[in-house]
Amino acid sequence: MNSMLIIGAGEAGVRAAITLRELDSNVPITIVETEKGDPYERPPLSKTGLTDALFEPKSIVTKAQLAEKHIQFITGVFVASIDAQAKQVTLSNHKKLMFGKLLIATGASARTLSFANTSEEDLEHFVFTLRTASDCQRIRSKVLAGQKVVLIGAGFIGLELAASLRAQQIKVTVLETQPRILQRAVPEAVARILHKAHHQNGTEIKLNSSIENVTFDHQAHIKLTSGKQIEADWLVVGIGSIPNVNLAQQAGLAIENGIKVDTHMQTSHKDIYAAGDVCSFPYALTQQRVRLESWRCAQEQAAIAAQNMLGNNTVYDLAPWFWSDQYDLGLQMVGLPEGAAHPVTRTLGTSSCLHFEVNDENQLLSACGIGVGNQIAKDIKLSERLINQRKTVSIEKLADPSFKLKDLLKK
Repeated sequence: MNSMLIIGAGEAGVRAAITLRELDSNVPITIVETEKGDPYERPPLSKTGLTDALFEPKSIVTKAQLAEKHIQFITGVFVASIDAQAKQVTLSNHKKLMFGKLLIATGASARTLSFANTSEEDLEHFVFTLRTASDCQRIRSKVLAGQKVVLIGAGFIGLELAASLRAQQIKVTVLETQPRILQRAVPEAVARILHKAHHQNGTEIKLNSSIENVTFDHQAHIKLTSGKQIEADWLVVGIGSIPNVNLAQQAGLAIENGIKVDTHMQTSHKDIYAAGDVCSFPYALTQQRVRLESWRCAQEQAAIAAQNMLGNNTVYDLAPWFWSDQYDLGLQMVGLPEGAAHPVTRTLGTSSCLHFEVNDENQLLSACGIGVGNQIAKDIKLSERLINQRKTVSIEKLADPSFKLKDLLKK
């Protein structure tokens, strides 16, 4: 029987296993995961993971539930190598596992900074990243009200962390090399509202700021290229991630900003698939190759990969969706602005707006919104339908706050 092997028990790996079992009650399924414990959700780590009184990673599924579904779950070991030709993997405990089809869902790792002349002890004591539950626990054990913390990078991780740390009376400074926050991720109108919220909540954001060097004694001393020096009790590096492609690379799979897959989530080897943060894929609307770090994207890609591992021919062609919560604001975006020709902003109030990107054919490519709580959720949902249905839109109507987006769907 064609056995299914999955490397990684994050969002993509687990969802693929569950989908495989839903589609085939008999196929042997095995997941191999380096971390021990139940598979858990990553998005809460930078949000409630730091502010909840007790830290309890939110399970995607429990070991017992996997066992009930007859899914073998091997934890505490890692896949040391993949032999694509022999269709087998070797584990770190030297055991070998054969596969009929393989899914690589190894995710990504936090990008780090190198600090000159710094001991391992100093790095352990002063420097943090946030990617895993153990990273979250390390930060939680460090938190004390009144501390001064520097966050390097004003991306989503840095800003969500800033909001969580401010909630615990920590003095937060965010350093960003770019001229604004979330420079590559969100439109300026949305970034402006978010920046203002951070300012009002006491977070200091220093833009156009590059680090010259960092030294450690009883504190971290960060010297900027401007000559200014900042002291911190500890610091967090939040400067993006690197896809975990080493295994795939050693196995001879094509790599292009992640493991290169086609619209079926298939790699350059016909029996090996990849999904989630580790892979890059041709985005259906523009055919540009992208790599996305999105909770729902990982779920959707995993479901497509699972179907195709069982012999189907399903294409991944959905608009990606992403969200972030900071203070009382909810930010959501759907689609990708690649190929956009017409930017449109709909102002909804002092702390709320929607921004749309439209191409030359008047098709909606992306929507990004921010507002208190779930204020813009419904409009983003409608935008998602407009994008996925390839609807043409009116730029004037997109800009008009009194016009209901659902009326564009009726065309």
